[in-house]
Amino acid sequence: MDEQTVQRLNRLNERFYRVVAQDFDESRSNPWVGFAEVVKNAPSTRPLRVLDLGCGNARFASYLSENLEGEFEYTGIDSCPELIYAAETRLCGILTDNFRDFTLIQKDLLKLDELDGLANYDLICLFGVIHHIPGAETRRQLLRFCEQHLADESSLIALAAWQAGDSDRLQKRRLPLPFDPEDGQQPFEEGDFEAGDALLDWKRGAYAVRYVHHTSEEEVGEWESSLGLKRRLSYFADGKSQSLNRYYLLSRA
Repeated sequence: MDEQTVQRLNRLNERFYRVVAQDFDESRSNPWVGFAEVVKNAPSTRPLRVLDLGCGNARFASYLSENLEGEFEYTGIDSCPELIYAAETRLCGILTDNFRDFTLIQKDLLKLDELDGLANYDLICLFGVIHHIPGAETRRQLLRFCEQHLADESSLIALAAWQAGDSDRLQKRRLPLPFDPEDGQQPFEEGDFEAGDALLDWKRGAYAVRYVHHTSEEEVGEWESSLGLKRRLSYFADGKSQSLNRYYLLSRA
């Protein structure tokens, strides 16, 4: 995928979350079932240093505060200011003895290399994120960033890959191409996309369109081989079918 298309699709998703932020926050308040296995397999380091990329309304931090034994330190990064505000509101109300403080950063995940002084972490999370990153190389670079910020060999990257391509319900929301995003440029054509890519609509409250990617086993295997990562665990969870997301727990090989 060329850089211009990557940036256009990224802007499309940024616009999507600005439009649907309130509806999205209200519909994404409960924890995912798959979180339990992440916490069960999390490193034993305390306080557990957690980086949540694409943190949204920080519901994973809420889950940690109720289910993790011992203290943790939480840093959440998201590009959407409305969701960062929702996250701050949520987290200020759940501070406890095991969760005393947090850091929230508004930043485009395609520009994480611009952040100065970002620490290393015991657990780096990508929940509901990787399917919004346009382009195979862009996704690989995001995983490289995660690997570079792992604290040590026991640290984990916890990734949930949305299995939108396997859902008949979600495929019915797939938009035909060409599609005009009304950004003053040519409509998106089939040739702009890679295997597993799609545009889906959103009709809960406001109408909006988002770019999504179905992450394949082959792509995850390429990350493992090219970035020196080792798969500790993989499992399906979430949704009525308990197969809406495929989770991968990765560490340095």
